[in-house]
Amino acid sequence: MELDLEEILQLEPAEKLTYEREQNLYSIIETIEYLEWAYMSGKVKGKEYDKEFCALYHHYSIIRESMDGFKGLDPFMKKYQLEHCDSAKKVIQKGKSNYKGEETESGLAARVMDITSKMINAIDLLQLEDYYDVH
Repeated sequence: MELDLEEILQLEPAEKLTYEREQNLYSIIETIEYLEWAYMSGKVKGKEYDKEFCALYHHYSIIRESMDGFKGLDPFMKKYQLEHCDSAKKVIQKGKSNYKGEETESGLAARVMDITSKMINAIDLLQLEDYYDVH
């Protein structure tokens, strides 16, 4: 009697679904890790990074919630040898990207400095007036 390898390797529908979800979760974690690296190295701009992270995190949440018996991120990462994805793990646990809105409108910093220097000059003038009025 010859064993059919395809028959032996065939998964039950529930096993197949679990396996597919685990594959998706694995891919999302790896992708988030790569996205973190791309953002840290300046290859992806902040707003684009944040948008992509939010989409990936949303998919991560949906898949995680749909997995019966999901024991948590740490055991999953250990089981599938994803320990190298430390950056992904941190942002996933935090639930938000590392984007802080650092890309400001062009010239905004210069305008803020200009306004600040004018305020300081006005305050200095008022202090000088007080000094000469009193003495």
